[in-house]
Amino acid sequence: MRLEEKKVVHNIMSRSFPLVQRWFFSFTPHVLVAEQNGQLLGAIVLKLVPLCRNRKGGLIYWVFTAPEARGMGAGQRLI
Repeated sequence: MRLEEKKVVHNIMSRSFPLVQRWFFSFTPHVLVAEQNGQLLGAIVLKLVPLCRNRKGGLIYWVFTAPEARGMGAGQRLI
C-alpha cells in the first residue's frame, strides 16, 4: 500500500465494518491492496510473526472489499 492510498483503504474498511473498525482496526506495515483500473477495491492487512529456524509467517488480521466491489473476486485474489 502506498502512503497516499491509506485514507482510501481506511474508508473502505469503515464502510465494510462500520461498528468494529473504530475499536479494532489498525494498519500494520504489511498491507496489500486490490485495485482495478486505478480504483482500490479492497485490502488485506497482515502481521508477520516469528516461526522456528528464523523464519517468519503471516497472520491475516483483516480482509475487506468495498461494498460496490463485492462479487468481483478481489478478496479471493488478495488471499
